[in-house]
Amino acid sequence: MSQPSADPDETTNLRSIAVWWRALGCVPLGAVAGFICAIVILYIRGTGLQPGLMTNAALWPSVFYLALTKGATLGAIYLPIAYLLFLRREELLPALLGACVGTVLFGIVGLLAGPFAPLALSASLGFWLSCPAMYAQRERRGDQSCWESYFK
Repeated sequence: MSQPSADPDETTNLRSIAVWWRALGCVPLGAVAGFICAIVILYIRGTGLQPGLMTNAALWPSVFYLALTKGATLGAIYLPIAYLLFLRREELLPALLGACVGTVLFGIVGLLAGPFAPLALSASLGFWLSCPAMYAQRERRGDQSCWESYFK
């Protein structure tokens, strides 16, 4: 059985230790991004309970609880997996921002289309559709890894 590569220059090979350390570093980053995406989705929609979310401070603890239990948990699980599958050759923060935009857009569509329950499903769908889209965009453009290449 061969040993994993310890070469720090190998940042895209799954046998490199650096890739696995970055994936481990994606756990807290994904939790924070998932929490923020859930807060944005719930704020825009008004949590589906009452339209005046900013004026009703009694709803904010439930919003934070839902964002922490759903958004942060799913973000901490999804981002390392997406990094290992699709985002290894991408600059992580711009790719994460693009994935967050897809997550928020699909999360809002899911809230508008149905009851409160499909929030995690629709936001997850947005995340998992945006990551392969960024991967495919990169493969079409070659080795360009820059923010502007996502929107050309």
